[in-house]
Amino acid sequence: CRKDENSYAFADQMTFWSVNDVGNQHTESNGVPIGVQINCLAFAFQTTNDVNNMTFYKYEIINKSANPLYETYISQNVDPDLGCYSNDAIGCDTSRSLGVVYNRTANDADCNGVSGYLTELPLLGIDFFEGPLGNNGQELGISSVIYYTNGGTFDNDPSNASQYRNYQQAKWIDGADFIYGGNGRTGGTGVKTKFVYPGNPAVPGEWSEVTAGTPPGDRRFAQTTGPFTLNTGISQYVTVGAVFVRPAGGV
Repeated sequence: CRKDENSYAFADQMTFWSVNDVGNQHTESNGVPIGVQINCLAFAFQTTNDVNNMTFYKYEIINKSANPLYETYISQNVDPDLGCYSNDAIGCDTSRSLGVVYNRTANDADCNGVSGYLTELPLLGIDFFEGPLGNNGQELGISSVIYYTNGGTFDNDPSNASQYRNYQQAKWIDGADFIYGGNGRTGGTGVKTKFVYPGNPAVPGEWSEVTAGTPPGDRRFAQTTGPFTLNTGISQYVTVGAVFVRPAGGV
């Protein structure tokens, strides 16, 4: 690269790509194109501290359609597969805008050809560093953290645009609200919530997958911000960081 091209670099490794929802087919959501372009930048730093085990992702979301997009939500969807994917559990830390995934078993054994971490258990967190600006010009934080399960029933993967939208609004795929306690659907308080499993799994009195006794599964989760209006030709920015820790002896 020429010297002037490198002058914009601020990390030790940077990768850029651009996507839009107009070309090709929407086989995941079966939704209609809305005319949005997303410019993506992944970057990482080579350091001697914990930042060395982190990666970062900055998204510029541009409305290139002729119409404002009202009630816009932006979600970071995560399919973590932390070693053996069938014994993962998820949680969140609302004070840090953090979604987390951890292992349910003390020994993360190999499964279905996938290598586990054995007894050196790691922890992965997705930190929502930067959100879009709301209609009042103030930066929005995360509005919900929800989970779902590959091959689940009420908590299955979304398969159409309405189900994706439901998850963005902290509703199950059938439109029922997430509730506090239990599995987020049954066995809880009946009080609506937008943040699932915010408790410490090591503390019996706090709501987590451990205290709820949920069955093991291939978990996914989504962190969402919104709603806001994305006007024509306007860019909004979201930055997230993936934080990975694997201390000796496990977490």
